Amino acid sequence: MSKKCLFAPALFLLCILILGSTVAWAQTQEQEKKEKEKTYKLQHPSSTLVKEKQEAEEKAAKAYVPGIYGGELGCSLTMGFLNLDTTLLQGNQLVYKYTDADTYWGDIKLQGQSAFNPIVSLDYNLNSWLAIEPHFSISFSEYSATITNRHSRPNDNPDAPIVDDPPLEEYDAEHRSVVTWHLGLNGIVYPFNLDGNGEGRLQPFLLGGTQRSYFDLNSSYTGDTSASWTYRLGGGIRYIADDLISVRFQVTMDTTTIHFLPSPRWLELNDGTLQIPVFKVVNGQYVLLDSFAKQKLSSLTWGLGFTASF
Repeated sequence: MSKKCLFAPALFLLCILILGSTVAWAQTQEQEKKEKEKTYKLQHPSSTLVKEKQEAEEKAAKAYVPGIYGGELGCSLTMGFLNLDTTLLQGNQLVYKYTDADTYWGDIKLQGQSAFNPIVSLDYNLNSWLAIEPHFSISFSEYSATITNRHSRPNDNPDAPIVDDPPLEEYDAEHRSVVTWHLGLNGIVYPFNLDGNGEGRLQPFLLGGTQRSYFDLNSSYTGDTSASWTYRLGGGIRYIADDLISVRFQVTMDTTTIHFLPSPRWLELNDGTLQIPVFKVVNGQYVLLDSFAKQKLSSLTWGLGFTASF
């Protein structure tokens, strides 16, 4: 066999080997390229819609529904007025002025006026229709004294005739401050929620309770502060803005009885060495006063405030 005949098959086999090696190398490069490329998992549009619907339903289930619910704790600040436009103290034929020359007496009445009355309270809902409310309040106002049926008599002659209706001078009648403070407990009933469903933004309520009240008159006639029990009854409406803030308006009637004791020294003379207590005149004689008459007060209180719930 000639060399030319042997060379042809060898050349053909070489070409086959080179071609196979080239194809194998190309496939290897293509595989490595695919492994290096980032792959993305495509999601069917229907599955995305299902997920969004589930999230919306969960969000709606967690959304706050305005209402009164058991276990809620709140803090309220109410700004309003306490109507003290009534008689706070009165005494007949009391000595109201003493000078070196004469002694003056008459019927004295201390009349109050409306008082600014902020109230701070804690609110705890026992359930959707009943809440308890410890509270503290304070008020500031003024009172004015009126002196009628006035008389006077010289000091150096007890047998001298009594002078009727002496003129009232500028500082004879008191015009001073009165401060009250109160500490008590209220019960609040939401009548529309008696069925157990406390939902709703507008929540009317009834209120009742008791409190310890203290009345302090800046008067020369009175001694210690008067302390008494006050009974309260009223109602109002509460607007729930969201799960944190609500607006509250209320009106109450407060009933109490105040009792003041006379001051141990109505007047001080000679640099405080001579202390004159409160006297009343009975049949022309000076008698030491031991007590003022009790005064029953019925005062209307109203206020507008805000409640923060927790």
